Amino acid sequence: MAEFLRKYRFLGTGKIWDKDENEVLCQFNRQGIFETIDTIKIRKLIKLRVPYDGGHSDDLANAEFAIEILTDRVNVQDEINENLKLRLARFESQCEVDKKPTREVLLAELDYYGLPYVPSSQDITLVNTLKEYKELLRLKQEKLYEKPVKLL
Repeated sequence: MAEFLRKYRFLGTGKIWDKDENEVLCQFNRQGIFETIDTIKIRKLIKLRVPYDGGHSDDLANAEFAIEILTDRVNVQDEINENLKLRLARFESQCEVDKKPTREVLLAELDYYGLPYVPSSQDITLVNTLKEYKELLRLKQEKLYEKPVKLL
């Protein structure tokens, strides 16, 4: 997790023992000051109500802590979104590959329509031949079903 926005100066004397971790939580210097930006230590010392310089209320510390948590969550969400965008792009490109007809399907469709083709032609040539023929069929069908205009 990211560090707090500012350095905290706690005031006291001697050492403070962390019973959960079974180690020294902080040790004040001769002037009675302990400075840290370690979020875990800051939270524990505030929870123990150790006075700190410029600490008028715990609300400021809690707000800074909430900002840090929310910032981390936003960063994690951005990473997840980037990952999902990459997966979506890969999926869409795979769908495009899957949509392309195989050579066997193209040849079968050309044979069905009875179109002449060179067996050694490239796939794109076969696809274009099939498209042109289908367009021609569509135009013929439109002309066939057009209603003639009656002249008076």
